[in-house]
Amino acid sequence: MNYFRPHISVLALSILIPGLSFAASLTNLKAEPTNDERSLNISWSPADSETLAESDGYAIQWSDRQSNIHINKPAKLYKAENSIFVRLNSFEPNVNYYFRVYSYQKDGYKKTLANGSKMLKWKRTASNVITTEEITITDPVIVNNTSSSTEATVDWQFGKLRSVPFDTFVDLSWSRPTKMINSDYDGFQIKVSSTADMKDPIKIFTAKRGVITTRLKGLTPNTQYYAEGAFYKELESSRKVFGESPVKAFKTIPAIDRTINNRASRNIKKIEKRSYFTVTVGETETTSTTTTSTETSTTTTTNSGDIKSRIKALKAKIKALQRELLDLEKKAGITHTTTSSTQKTTKKLTLRERLRLKRLNRK
Repeated sequence: MNYFRPHISVLALSILIPGLSFAASLTNLKAEPTNDERSLNISWSPADSETLAESDGYAIQWSDRQSNIHINKPAKLYKAENSIFVRLNSFEPNVNYYFRVYSYQKDGYKKTLANGSKMLKWKRTASNVITTEEITITDPVIVNNTSSSTEATVDWQFGKLRSVPFDTFVDLSWSRPTKMINSDYDGFQIKVSSTADMKDPIKIFTAKRGVITTRLKGLTPNTQYYAEGAFYKELESSRKVFGESPVKAFKTIPAIDRTINNRASRNIKKIEKRSYFTVTVGETETTSTTTTSTETSTTTTTNSGDIKSRIKALKAKIKALQRELLDLEKKAGITHTTTSSTQKTTKKLTLRERLRLKRLNRK
């Protein structure tokens, strides 16, 4: 995510394989600016002797999304020293960032995270005031499950559904299940409602196994909503939905002024550019698909009638703009001659005419 410059000699930046360990023995994780305020010193207490004897070094994660910080997510690899320096300007003011440190074990080409610390929530204000909060994480307990039942008899709990609400959309995320194999389920079903009892939901959509983050658009600013996740499996004649999560409440923020001079607007536009599997309230469901090897999500829309109506509306708008342009040119004294199929202007606008045309546009 961010460019970084380690304080210590860094190993090749290998991506770690998700961990299967659960103990949290690393402590005292800190993120503090250096005296010259040019870099951020990330440090933690050394692991106990038993952990050090069983590990090959430390690994660290950081992100502006809490859902990216987990023992089953990729991390960067470092030597045994227990601190690094990161450029402070890599972290935007007034944005929450999340840090976590682990030990790792190496077995040939396989590297496994273990002994994760608590999560550090960190923010730097515009006046360079640092705020921090420690968050406890419960790492998954891995259970081997070799069930291959086509009747989807497994009934595992979906787990915690996470939300990051904005004014007209929300980013929902969840974890991949650790107690099921691929044949146990086909994907996830997410239900969103304006009432806590989840009756009359405003949107129900599905995402394939590889998709764990989605953006739901078309919400109303400053409004309370509720979400519920579950697994689904396609059977021969029906779809089974099981393992519903606890209901997650979230509230959209007040409407954001998106004028070009509004700083908050520029920040939200950066967030809007993020590429997620996206669905919209009131539109035909978009189905997520994934490739087996990389689990990269793409989207396909099946509502061709909606596309045709949008094309028709755009053509009508273009015609209206063309008529308006001709009227303005007529008022400005611009004439046209047609040669074959190409229109050419016979008179170039003087500075006075351009100013006059600008005034007409304002009326």
